Amino acid sequence: MKKTLLLLITVVAFARGRAQTPAEPNPQFMNTVYYWAADTLQALEKTNGELKNKFRIYGAGGASYVLEGPRSLMRIKAGANTRFAVKLSGMMDPSQLIKLYRFDSQKKNREAPVSQGNKNVIDCNVQKSGADVFVLIPASSLPPGEYAFQNVMMMNGAGSTHMSYTFFAFGVDP
Repeated sequence: MKKTLLLLITVVAFARGRAQTPAEPNPQFMNTVYYWAADTLQALEKTNGELKNKFRIYGAGGASYVLEGPRSLMRIKAGANTRFAVKLSGMMDPSQLIKLYRFDSQKKNREAPVSQGNKNVIDCNVQKSGADVFVLIPASSLPPGEYAFQNVMMMNGAGSTHMSYTFFAFGVDP
């Protein structure tokens, strides 16, 4: 009787421990970046960004990714456990495909200079989670500001004079 009761308590404790383990994310759409919090996925704001060159007469110019609007509509709270999820097909390395940029908010748009030694690129750790699903975790906590993930394979108007990239934008609030 004591052994049966002890076994029953062990099974119940094990089942409760497993029920508290976070479920794996399952993004609905391919190539879309989602914010993953409290075991729910929220799609980030999908927007187009242009690579604009700024030429100056004196001194060096530079290139920047530019997104319309001063702020993203998608907002998250600053925190240490910020995670994102994306579903990608194939054998590609997500750390080479998906880049996280910090943007400077302007009056009419957001800009991320790309020619300043990549200081606007945020390193992310990548974990595999199920078939073709990857969890992206910024290597350090994100301070308040504007951010966007870029999938380098998602170009719009390739070969034309008006080329843009798809970004998945969000803002971090204190």
